[in-house]
Amino acid sequence: MSTAFNPADLWQPFSVFSMGVVQGGGRVVHLKGQIALDKTGRIVGKADMRAQTRKTLENIQAVLACVGGTMADIISLTQYVTDIDAFLSTRFKSCGSTTRSSWWRSRPWRKFRATATGTRQR
Repeated sequence: MSTAFNPADLWQPFSVFSMGVVQGGGRVVHLKGQIALDKTGRIVGKADMRAQTRKTLENIQAVLACVGGTMADIISLTQYVTDIDAFLSTRFKSCGSTTRSSWWRSRPWRKFRATATGTRQR
């Protein structure tokens, strides 16, 4: 059995989606994909990869905290970005205490995927 949840202090997902699902006896938590949205659903850091990365990681941290988890509990993380160079230039260093925690030192298994969206204006 699984139990879906939505933290009250985050943006609320649309339709039937949930921010997370606790599987079984509560030892495994699956998180919905997070993006750089504030509580009201507005984009944070438009055209600022560091601000977007920071907000996305803060959202992940908040979802985990809702069920008693921390960033150090993450064992796998997949990140989708539209500009891999800008993302890698953040190196997570300017993303606040969220990334300087034990989570970053524990080095969870990560995948990076660059995706293209829209067209570049010249």
